[in-house]
Amino acid sequence: MSANPTQKQNWFHNDQWSGSFTGDSGKYYDPIKVGSSAQVDVTGKGYGAIFVENASNLTVTASNGVKMTGFTAGNIYDIGLDGAINGSSGVSYLLKRRQ
Repeated sequence: MSANPTQKQNWFHNDQWSGSFTGDSGKYYDPIKVGSSAQVDVTGKGYGAIFVENASNLTVTASNGVKMTGFTAGNIYDIGLDGAINGSSGVSYLLKRRQ
């Protein structure tokens, strides 16, 4: 085992959050920001991950119809998505995931 830590896969491209990214690097792409007091429906659009920036008042509906709560900020969750609803302080990004 090496004394140096193993470098993790590059998940994001630098321009990805701006919405202008058109390349093909990274594991996640085509982000949709769900800001405070917003609701987004992505049913059937292929979104399979969510990055939670602020978990306050966040409700996510998985593609199996189950409402998911209790997410931790700073984590990416690989789940099939139908949508997300943020309260007055929640922020998340819905992501498509490369297979």
